[in-house]
Amino acid sequence: MTKKIKKRILFMSENVTLSHVIRPLQIAESLSADEYEIHFAITHIPELLQERLSRFNLHKIDFGVSSKDLLDAIAKGKHPYSFDVLDTYVKEDCRIIKNVKPSVVVGDMRLSLHVSSKLCDVPYINISNSTWDSSSNLPVLVPETPIVKLFGLFLSRNIFGVIKPLVMRILARPFNKIAKKYGVDPYGSYFDVITSGDYTIYCDLKSLVKINKIRKKNVEVGALLYSMEEKSMEKFALPPKNKKRVVLSLGSSGPSRYLQNFIDVLAELDIELVVATLGQKVDLPKNENVLIYDYLPMTRATQGADLIIFNGGSGNGYLGLANGAPLLCIPLNIDQHNFSYAMERKGVAKIMRSDKIDVQALKRMVSSMLVDSELKLNALKLSQEILQENPVKEIQKLISKVSEEKPIRALPLDLGKRTPHLL
Repeated sequence: MTKKIKKRILFMSENVTLSHVIRPLQIAESLSADEYEIHFAITHIPELLQERLSRFNLHKIDFGVSSKDLLDAIAKGKHPYSFDVLDTYVKEDCRIIKNVKPSVVVGDMRLSLHVSSKLCDVPYINISNSTWDSSSNLPVLVPETPIVKLFGLFLSRNIFGVIKPLVMRILARPFNKIAKKYGVDPYGSYFDVITSGDYTIYCDLKSLVKINKIRKKNVEVGALLYSMEEKSMEKFALPPKNKKRVVLSLGSSGPSRYLQNFIDVLAELDIELVVATLGQKVDLPKNENVLIYDYLPMTRATQGADLIIFNGGSGNGYLGLANGAPLLCIPLNIDQHNFSYAMERKGVAKIMRSDKIDVQALKRMVSSMLVDSELKLNALKLSQEILQENPVKEIQKLISKVSEEKPIRALPLDLGKRTPHLL
């Protein structure tokens, strides 16, 4: 009996936020072990995900930007990807790809793969979001950058509306330089940097934004539901609720410096407050209505929730909405602002900018949202839309299709010595 040859899939994750690890991990876990040999390359393995990742062939990416470096750069209205950084990225990507020899490489926030996948002649599937599509119908949104502090929000929005195309081209410059060096097609703008790939998966609700010029190889799959849950969390259960339940989780890229203030003011309300600290030390109020955990399995924590307070990232946002819970978004970066705005436009969310935080105003917003029947009804309707989509099945079909399109013919590259990692 002939042994079936498994298709080899390489996932590559840039761990600048947890979502860029959990999202590809969720996809990898959905693939049949009988059909695929799964390899997972990552810059840094989060402790809570070690068990889930251990079932795959793991590879250490020896060069990557840290979460702190990325967030510090974003706060200055920049990104940390210089030509030299990207050149080292490409060499490290190619080292791993040539070693694994996959049928397909699937990347999440590993922005060099547009170039390195072409050099290695491997099909590249990019995991991204429809809010980054250059032709989406989102308005001009301005994150927390120095321009807001200098000119104020209203004027900054008008200024950015005029210079946005130029800014996006400037941000793409180091990526275009590295593409030119290796003879790969250039990017149009930073939007293309985020969404480029032989195929690009948009892991968002299909109705989230309208894309005016959808390209054939950009695939809208629906809202991908994912959560950081280990076997150690399997027995997790919240006590039966006897009050309105509010879940507070600011994530790995939220305004966490306000977490204690949020807990103190929200504990004064007649609610049950469930908090995920992500390891941050906080003082537990004397109030018995506050439940504090280091980490929460958000898939279950959002069940029965009446409101989710979070950083505006799509991961926790979709989990809350899948359970019919409205959202109070406190976005920091442009990705979070895009998702938050799109959800506010759908009538299921309210927004408080992370540079305009007022804890008493937050308290009033929570009280108001908990009695807003229209907000709740809209969230329940959207939950049905989310649950009717089947993104995992669509992604599985795409990976199967792409892995059979052509054999691998890796180019003989002379990429020099390995470069020490930055982390």
